[in-house]
Amino acid sequence: MKHLSSRQLSFILMVTAMCCLPGMDAMAKYLSQTMPVMQVIWFRYLGQFLVVLCILSSNLRASAETDNLGIQLLRSGTLFGTTVCFFFALKFIDQGQAAATFQVAPLIISLLAMLFLGERLGIKKCFGILLGFTGAIIIVQPQQFHFSVFALLPILAATFYAVYAVLTRSLGKGDDARTTLFYTTAFGALATCFVIPFVWVNPTTVAEILAIAVMITLASLGHFLLIRAFQLNGASDLAPLNYFGLVFALLWGAFLFDETPAKTTLIGSFLVVGAGLFVMKTSQAPK
Repeated sequence: MKHLSSRQLSFILMVTAMCCLPGMDAMAKYLSQTMPVMQVIWFRYLGQFLVVLCILSSNLRASAETDNLGIQLLRSGTLFGTTVCFFFALKFIDQGQAAATFQVAPLIISLLAMLFLGERLGIKKCFGILLGFTGAIIIVQPQQFHFSVFALLPILAATFYAVYAVLTRSLGKGDDARTTLFYTTAFGALATCFVIPFVWVNPTTVAEILAIAVMITLASLGHFLLIRAFQLNGASDLAPLNYFGLVFALLWGAFLFDETPAKTTLIGSFLVVGAGLFVMKTSQAPK
């Protein structure tokens, strides 16, 4: 590792994170087959919040201090909405299909940035966004008689995530990353605590307990690696590697749930990812 440049190390960390986070989703999908989704979300948030508390214990008060409490809570709420929608989607549709549809998030971010931040799209960006949403429609297939409304949940999750990203962009560098990490995990843990008494089901097997532990570990490790990667390299350089998450989601789904991606999912994924990369390249092009 000592012979790697910061850029190379950031790439390794980012790709590893993109393997961990779909692994967390796979554990959530497994658990949601035998226990309520909100209970799975509670395990995910509470476990990660306890890990964050341990990491920030020496500087907890400073991490919790913010001059932007309203936006921090709103951002945390939108990320919580992302998790709720995506985990419910995983209960009812294939992981690969859910992950592929979620890839429209960067395109929604571009639209919201135009509407609320005054960023210009241009003809090329508009074409890329239209192409991406065409891919999403191909994946979801709303025209089919067996269409499930749950297939739309990843799009709703992507919309919540896009709002989070725009709020983050509008805030700029107002808060440290540790502060954001504290509030996002604390919000989810607290919100689910109000629900858990009404949905609780005792884990009954060793496999369930192990899956809970693996889910928390992968969530914590994945987000830690993301933070370290972005500390070593710029967001624009690392952004294309986000699409490795789709590859690993398809692999996790195939390995754990014997999921075979439909042709429409593969075609739609190609269009969505290609559109996302095109919009990203257009954004980076000199004006």
